[in-house]
Amino acid sequence: MDLAVGATRRVVMMTLLTKDGRLKRVPECALPLTGVHCMSRVVSGLAVIDVGPALAADGGARVVETDGASHRELEVVLGPKLGSAAG
Repeated sequence: MDLAVGATRRVVMMTLLTKDGRLKRVPECALPLTGVHCMSRVVSGLAVIDVGPALAADGGARVVETDGASHRELEVVLGPKLGSAAG
């Protein structure tokens, strides 16, 4: 059963880094996928990040909340363009 079909919001809970500190995100997946570009939020120990095509102006990702890391520190780890939620 494909859990991504029909859901209006998909939240992924994961660690963003490997044990040796490398980013887990890959440019292309080698495994078969059941849902492509279907996440709306990523929750990790570093931050809560909204993702998706609606956030294209923010590089496709917007930091909602962090756990002790600054926005700049997250950009160093995750990539150079992260939007920031208002507030």
